Amino acid sequence: MKKAVLRSLTSALCALVLVLGLIPSAQAAGTPAVSDNALDNCYGFNANAVKSYLYINASGGLTRVEALTNKEIVVEDYSPSFALLSQRTIPGELEYYAGFFPGQSYNFFVFVQRNNSESDSVEVVRVVKYDKSWNRLGAADISNCYTTTPYDFTKHTAMAEENGTLVLHTSRQRYLTRDDGLRHQSNFTAKIRTSDMAVIYQSDTFDKSNYASHSFAQYVAFDGGKPVYVDHGDAYPRGFNLSLEGGRQQNFFPFSGATGDNTTNAVPGGLGISGNSYLFAGASSPQKGGDDLKKANAFLAVIPKNGGQAQIKWLTSLPSDGSAFVNDVNISRFFGPFKARLVRTFGVVSQQSMLIRKRTIMENLLVAGRASGMGRKSQAAAEKALGLVGLPGVGDCFPAQLSIGEVRRVELARALLNSPSILLLDELTANLDDDTIWDIIHLLYELNNRGTTIIMATHASQYVNIMRRRVVTLVDGRLIGDVKNGKYGDIV
Repeated sequence: MKKAVLRSLTSALCALVLVLGLIPSAQAAGTPAVSDNALDNCYGFNANAVKSYLYINASGGLTRVEALTNKEIVVEDYSPSFALLSQRTIPGELEYYAGFFPGQSYNFFVFVQRNNSESDSVEVVRVVKYDKSWNRLGAADISNCYTTTPYDFTKHTAMAEENGTLVLHTSRQRYLTRDDGLRHQSNFTAKIRTSDMAVIYQSDTFDKSNYASHSFAQYVAFDGGKPVYVDHGDAYPRGFNLSLEGGRQQNFFPFSGATGDNTTNAVPGGLGISGNSYLFAGASSPQKGGDDLKKANAFLAVIPKNGGQAQIKWLTSLPSDGSAFVNDVNISRFFGPFKARLVRTFGVVSQQSMLIRKRTIMENLLVAGRASGMGRKSQAAAEKALGLVGLPGVGDCFPAQLSIGEVRRVELARALLNSPSILLLDELTANLDDDTIWDIIHLLYELNNRGTTIIMATHASQYVNIMRRRVVTLVDGRLIGDVKNGKYGDIV
């Protein structure tokens, strides 16, 4: 999301057996390991374990890491064209698998075990370091941390790394409290020096710097060399809570309801950091009491770094009964087959280029096609889409070899792979010459005449005035105009 002196031949042999048992077994490329993780990362009121990872590796291909069981973790490397290159198995350690983090120079796994005896000498958390060739290099063993059950209730582990320090942020069930006879749940934090895997900090009984109880999900990121934490708490505090080293804590999104009520009617999405703000995405009910997640809408919280109240920007406005339909798909049921149908409904071109620089144009399109479930049809669909935008011969080129206009047309081709019924275009014509703009507008006319709905955000007033289609005007997120056959700036 971070050690043994050989005194006899017997101990040497034992150590050798242990080391051999921890070396991952590499295999020749064959058939990818099969798993069913379609809904594994769904979030109720507490976070589930993240057991599957897919990331771009140093060679520009993909690496899949997935915990099939607590004792078997599969690692597979793929080429940029999705050919399986290698497979290996990483053995699980301790009792439970708890997380993975691809660091800057090393890869890290987290394993945990219960401490029902409440002994300070029992190892509760182990962070294992592997090199990028998947050789086990060492581990950080964490004990004496006032923990009965690590990784408790919320199976979530967040990690971040900077300047040789790995931060682990997760949850725990603490020792029995004599006053009330209960074992309370809270968050847990540890810092590990990655060079020698020494634990340089770990939460004690109550970590006042970033304490949250109960903590249903945890996030951490670095900002200027210091970690930033966010927890989903239902008690102290009750809300989405930001914590900084040095003492600042801010409940930037309070929840309604009683302290300790597990039902918060909110789910988190992720933590990000910009130049002046901390950014947190999630979804929540109106938090006015008596509501539930069926009334939830997505939001972005913008929290100023220099203090001050967070701005909550609501990104959706679903009806109060929680239902909203696009092409007969209830988008409030955004999972499983409903999600797949909705993905195929939209084609999106964002304002910033989303092409992967180390992959060819064809590989970029195949990534999108396969991610949307097209499977073997992706190749033919990609060739057709490139021909449609007038670039049939660029499949083997890399993005850097194309002009800005050609890149924008490639992104439009990617959006057209599924023959979507709705195209969402954000400043598609920005920074393009007039000839390229007219070519794109002509293509959009053709698509629209074939039945595709096109929603395009633009500041290109001259082209809006010539096209004379429906013009919707937004100012600061508010709708102030909706004019049929309008011109740029028309509000009535």
